[in-house]
Amino acid sequence: MGKAQDDRFQRRVRLQKLRCRALSFWSGVGLRPRLIGAFLLVSLIPLVILFFAQYQISKRNTLDQIESNLIQIAEGQQRRINLELQRLFEQLKLVNSRTQLRISLRAYHQTGEHHHLELLNRIIGDALASMEHFVGIWIRNPADDLVTGVHNEDPEALCSLIPPVQQSGAEQLQLHWLAEDTPCIWVSGPLYLEDQYLGSLHLLVTMADIVAVLEDFRCEHSGMGNVLLLPTENHNVKILGTQCPVHGEANQAFYRLLESPGLDGSLIAGGDNMPPVYQHDQIALVRQLSYGFGDVLVHVPPTSLNDVFWGQMRYLLVMTLFALALVTVMALALARMIARPLRELTKATSILHIGQSDVHIKERFWGEFAELTLSFNRAMRALSRRTRELNREVEARRRSQEKLVDLANTDTLTGLINRRYFMEKFREVLRLPFRDRQPAALLYIDLDNFKPINDSMGHEAGDLVLQVVAGRIRHLLREGDLAARMGGDEFVLLLMADGLHPLDPEMIAMRVEEQLSLPMTIKNQVIRVGCSIGTVRLSPGEEPHVALNRADQAMYRVKHSHRTNKTEN
Repeated sequence: MGKAQDDRFQRRVRLQKLRCRALSFWSGVGLRPRLIGAFLLVSLIPLVILFFAQYQISKRNTLDQIESNLIQIAEGQQRRINLELQRLFEQLKLVNSRTQLRISLRAYHQTGEHHHLELLNRIIGDALASMEHFVGIWIRNPADDLVTGVHNEDPEALCSLIPPVQQSGAEQLQLHWLAEDTPCIWVSGPLYLEDQYLGSLHLLVTMADIVAVLEDFRCEHSGMGNVLLLPTENHNVKILGTQCPVHGEANQAFYRLLESPGLDGSLIAGGDNMPPVYQHDQIALVRQLSYGFGDVLVHVPPTSLNDVFWGQMRYLLVMTLFALALVTVMALALARMIARPLRELTKATSILHIGQSDVHIKERFWGEFAELTLSFNRAMRALSRRTRELNREVEARRRSQEKLVDLANTDTLTGLINRRYFMEKFREVLRLPFRDRQPAALLYIDLDNFKPINDSMGHEAGDLVLQVVAGRIRHLLREGDLAARMGGDEFVLLLMADGLHPLDPEMIAMRVEEQLSLPMTIKNQVIRVGCSIGTVRLSPGEEPHVALNRADQAMYRVKHSHRTNKTEN
């Protein structure tokens, strides 16, 4: 009996020693072993979070990738088709550059002899034979009457064709429908010889090269459709291009919607900066072509997005489920052990993230966490000190910059803005779009009897007079108005309407003249200076120097009137 008790006691002692050794070993484990254990045991929550985060990221990335591909393809096709349209103008210039053509045309206008017309036909016939996909070439006289024309197609089918009238002196491009499904392009331009307008040249071109650009795009792998939207004569939309066989039924329904009468224009409204839109089960992007020719449409059904997305997510889902099954039980045991120091570090970095640099963590952790906390606190103290120094430097730089800007834009004597800065602001006001521009007026002020003050009392007295005048003008300024010294004793006021009351520059000019005519005391002497004010209202699209000259001329008329009245009195 005693031996059995002794054996049980020995076993308890050994177990106690083993327990003590295990605790001693575990307390000495550093950061890396603990992180390895945490990775194995606390992976449940991170894996779940990682899965859903990766799910959202993959979904967003897939959508971004498809949208980016849409933008790249649409802009690429836009550039290529625009180059084809530009090439048509180069062909027009090539035909137009034939000097004999213009000489013969002028001779035909002057004499009306038939052999000049025959020569014209041979010249444009040779030009037409050398160019592919060109239907015909026509010439109009300065009165827009048809002179002649040659073409490659059936004469009976083209006998009713009349080239468009040249609308301006510039080259122009116009879409023309030979039949319901046969679009062509009129390319027109003026004909000159020695600055004499001889008429206009018109080329009719098929869409073969543009269709080739559309067909050059391979859609089998991406599933994206690539077509051209062309306006018809009844203001509907016609689809041009080879339709992608991938997602054929969805694409056919979308095209029928685009070609349906009464389509809402917002569905195909395109701009160079417009992002892809989601319309009628399609992700679509429209880019406008030059010369108002039409729009490039690139689109893909959302089913393509789902196929790409789930192809990326399938491997992630399998790996996540396997990892969750492996670590769920083990992660629960050690989660509490490392949660506290990580929570403190996460809290500190979150506070740091919102811009607060004086973050401090209590140094009460074990192993590498204690060293990390100490290093973190030292770095935060250094960062806080450096942040305060940088803030002081930034504030000093800001004040210096403001002072420099103020000195560059201000007249040092009067404190008003100077001529250079006023012309910059004035030019900005006149460049505003007409729909955004408020009524405005300009007052040009020139002091009367200012030179005698300089001559009799000195330039110092003249400077004091200018300062007083500037102060009175500044007192009369309303919100939004500008006052500047243009030089010498000349000032200018830019009056802007406030949107609530009508602008009355004549009344404001009377108030300015009344204030500037009040007596002032300079060097213990009471003196008076008058002023002559030129008032003009600004016109839309007017240049700054033109408006300023008009105001200056109006001021001189007023000054002359003042002198005439004074002489008569």
